[in-house]
Amino acid sequence: MKNVGIVRRLDELGRIVIPREFRKTHRINVGDPLEIMATETGNIIITKVDTISDLMALCETACQSLAAELSMTILGTSFDKFLIGSGQGRSGFVDKPLPSAASKLLKGRGFYNGAVASDEIGKLPETQFEYVCIVPIQSYDDCFGGLIAFSSKEITGFDAAALKLAGRLVGDTLAKY
Repeated sequence: MKNVGIVRRLDELGRIVIPREFRKTHRINVGDPLEIMATETGNIIITKVDTISDLMALCETACQSLAAELSMTILGTSFDKFLIGSGQGRSGFVDKPLPSAASKLLKGRGFYNGAVASDEIGKLPETQFEYVCIVPIQSYDDCFGGLIAFSSKEITGFDAAALKLAGRLVGDTLAKY
């Protein structure tokens, strides 16, 4: 059986457009990393890079270290859901959807440190914690998700700085893939 695709022309800047139907079917979103390879026979292959498994592996170490040092519950997220965590009550979050307001904050590389009940971050899953700090996992060029800390006491500027640093380290490591 012969594969049939859609023909697209290369523009003057060397770009092609991946049709909307292909992007929708294969869940390719704006900003997703794509790998471009050329075979010896001259075929060009474009593959979506799965950063979620890499993100989870790196976040697991970061979450464990931060939770131990800061005595908080720390969770790693994609833009869609809570992926992994460490600390008290983490199981109440993992695999639950991330509120759209929090997702929008992370995509915009925003930062939040304050009360759990806030319109700025949306309705989080039920929790016994009163305070939350949300930082993006980012490198200079890309944003991959976020680190979210939950605490019963107010999160200090030092704690927030540690979260930002961890988010940057994880993001810089992911950007090298």
